[in-house]
Formats: sequence, structure tokens, C-alpha cells
Amino acid sequence: MENLAPPLICLLELQSALANGESVRSGFLKYVSQSKDEFSNLCKKFLFAWDKGQNWGRLIQDEPSSYRRILPWSKISDHAALSATLIFP
Repeated sequence: MENLAPPLICLLELQSALANGESVRSGFLKYVSQSKDEFSNLCKKFLFAWDKGQNWGRLIQDEPSSYRRILPWSKISDHAALSATLIFP
């Protein structure tokens, strides 16, 4: 999977975890433990903020990322239903 984009690898880990009856959190933890790239560092920050009850949305919005620049933050909710149908047919 080394030739795939990091967000896609993360998504595949999440899908695998859910298919195996595990939580999304366990999929995230597996991804961040196996990957050492910019996106996995962002995922680590997200998980830390989520666990501490911090404003994780603001953290992600303020964090520069080449993977997130394609889709503006305001458009994420517009695509959430489409993403959910692609992940959970």
C-alpha cells in the first residue's frame, strides 16, 4: 500500500476495522501506529484532541495539510453523505 495516498490508507484501515467489528478509533490507532507521515501526525493530533475533549474541528481547520486543501472545510459536510454511502453501502 506504499503507493497509495495516506488519507486513502487511513480510510482502508477504518473500513477494515469496522468490517471486523472493531471501532473507528481502533482503525485510527492502527493507522497511526503503522504510518509515519504528515497525515498520520495530523491523525494523532486529532485523536489526542478528541480524547481530551478539545475543539478538534478547530485543530484540523487550522492545521495546514496538502491533502485537505483540495476540499474546503465548509464543503466537508456537503460530501459527508456521499462518503458515508461509499464506505457503508
